[in-house]
Amino acid sequence: SKKIVMLRGHVACVRCVEFVGATMLISLSDAGTLKMWDAGAGTLVKSAETGEEWPWSSALSVDRKILLVGFQRGALKAYDTESLACVRTYEGHTEAVYGLAVHPDGQKFVSVSHDKTARVWDLQSDESEYEFRPLGGMGLSSVAITRDGAKMAIGSWGGHLALFDYATRERLLDFTGHTYSVYSLAFSSDERHLFSARCVCKFPQILSLFFWSLLTLPLPHSVDKTARVWEVSTGNCLAICEGHTGNVVQLALSPAGAHMVTARSANFPFSFHFLNFNPS
Repeated sequence: SKKIVMLRGHVACVRCVEFVGATMLISLSDAGTLKMWDAGAGTLVKSAETGEEWPWSSALSVDRKILLVGFQRGALKAYDTESLACVRTYEGHTEAVYGLAVHPDGQKFVSVSHDKTARVWDLQSDESEYEFRPLGGMGLSSVAITRDGAKMAIGSWGGHLALFDYATRERLLDFTGHTYSVYSLAFSSDERHLFSARCVCKFPQILSLFFWSLLTLPLPHSVDKTARVWEVSTGNCLAICEGHTGNVVQLALSPAGAHMVTARSANFPFSFHFLNFNPS
């Protein structure tokens, strides 16, 4: 991978980064500072203060006009991606909001919290439509929704990971193998596979990558600072993605599902690796 540009300006750890345009991105630091960048030019466009600290999760609306952010103390807010102004506050969670996922219909989104609840919200309303405890007494750490909006995966700080029917909230399948928190989730574009990142403590340290098929049993995992891609039908390892020298804390897939990015932090700084794969 090749570093294109370095964006400097934050004075605290950057936990949330979202592209809101071809080259425009928004980042949010532990200090509660929102910054908009022109990544193509390598310049800061504008900055704003949220009045909150420790952002743990973020998600963009389908039209990329709204940035949702979940914070340490249970605050959940929506920001306009042009002005960076807070346009809505969603009240209900009592502890850190660690996971956010927008439904493909563009009208709803799901939040999960360390308070053990998952909530479904109307994006344009400040009240949750319903809440439930998908994993019993476990604090929740991550959530992802399939592209057709029919299913969602939810992970916990205790290592539990399960698949649910989005409409009925029925628990469909359990993925057994993680021994601690499931920190990040992503479905492949064909919805046949689920990627999950695991960290070993509340403050993420080490990633292990699982390559799941929604129709099969769990596969082995890695805690060696690598990402692995597995062929579900045979159990063969298709690729070992190496290069990180520190703790890996996040993963994301490209829209076409042909690339994956992993991010690590050895406290500071963050670094990113872009990886190609073809899970045929």
